[in-house]
Amino acid sequence: MKKGEVKTLKDIARIAGVSHMTVSRVINNSGPVKPATRERILRIIDEKNFKPNATAKALIQGKTYCIGLALDDSFFPGDFTLPFIQGMTPVLNDAGYSYVLANINADGKSQKSMLHLLDKVDGLLIFNINSVGKESEDARNLEIPQIYISSKPENLEYNYVIADDFRGAYDAVSYLIHKGHKKIGYINGTTDYTTSIERRCGFVRAVLDHGLSLLPHFESCGDFQVEKGYYAMKELIRNNPGMTAVFAASDLMAFGAYKAVKEAGMTIPDDMAMVGYDNREFSAFLEPSLTTVEKPKYEMGELAARMMLRAISHIEDQPRGAVVQPKLIVRDST
Repeated sequence: MKKGEVKTLKDIARIAGVSHMTVSRVINNSGPVKPATRERILRIIDEKNFKPNATAKALIQGKTYCIGLALDDSFFPGDFTLPFIQGMTPVLNDAGYSYVLANINADGKSQKSMLHLLDKVDGLLIFNINSVGKESEDARNLEIPQIYISSKPENLEYNYVIADDFRGAYDAVSYLIHKGHKKIGYINGTTDYTTSIERRCGFVRAVLDHGLSLLPHFESCGDFQVEKGYYAMKELIRNNPGMTAVFAASDLMAFGAYKAVKEAGMTIPDDMAMVGYDNREFSAFLEPSLTTVEKPKYEMGELAARMMLRAISHIEDQPRGAVVQPKLIVRDST
């Protein structure tokens, strides 16, 4: 370090002839300091154009300037998380914040370990960690702001940022009906997730609002997995003669359903129209390309970051939720 250059609180303290704790109290305005001493420290800070680094700011203000992102295994990099993070990062960076990413499994041990790690952050963004009504007791015990992403918690004392899955499913099924389909099947995801519940409700409401009847065996569960989507589609075909369209609650399940349609000797969309959900990257490259519902992931990232910064700064005392609107991406499968 060049002579006279200051980079730390100790450098300011050395020049001012005081302890670094006294400098900290002046910068943070957190304790009694003699007026003359305060004036001398502030003059030195101004003359030296001193700006505390991230570590010093954290010590001074009692913050880590870091946000934790907790993801479970259903969120894959480059799919939901990448555009979400791309929307979130500039907002956080402008406020001097960074983030730490932690992937967890569904078992309690790994979740508890992850939450212990994230106990050192200023706020926590929770990506669908648990099914509806099963928010982690460990997360509840963290005395930091928490925002649920993609899935609304049953305990509404928490903030959340979600897409309107009911509307997304409703619009998708309404589109199929407008295309002339009257016998439509549904591949559901993990049944106790809020995303599954909302999408199923949207499916049912669209069918009924358009004056149609649900098929006797209109629903099969694919658990948000490719393989189970394949078996769910086989079950729908077997139980619903005359079915001409299927709405799958995720693109992954629709991917598996494609194979089942082909094995049944049918083609998409001539014999069976197909709509997915999430607009995963691969969906545009399926043959035929998959019509799907897209969540505004980048916008959700921006919203979540702004809500988190406001929560950390105590600008808003009461939690609130944000609901963004998805859109239908029409491709060749319909």
